[in-house]
Amino acid sequence: MLISSHKFCEIFDTIRSKKYLIYVFSSIDCDSICATKIFTILCKESGISYVLFPVRGYFDLKKKLKKIRELIIEQEIPLG
Repeated sequence: MLISSHKFCEIFDTIRSKKYLIYVFSSIDCDSICATKIFTILCKESGISYVLFPVRGYFDLKKKLKKIRELIIEQEIPLG
């Protein structure tokens, strides 16, 4: 997803101020790993909590999202 730097800062500030938990899904290719590393460093330095899920493709992502939704509904993991 492409967003402007201004919009990214706005979203990032909202996440930081509301103490949301972020679910990060990253492909296992080199570019995704590098982008995820940069993003998680930003999160750590800003005190933002995140959970990282490696995915192998769309179907793996879909499967993990389904499982997370079930856990949220069962209140086993927090929304934020």
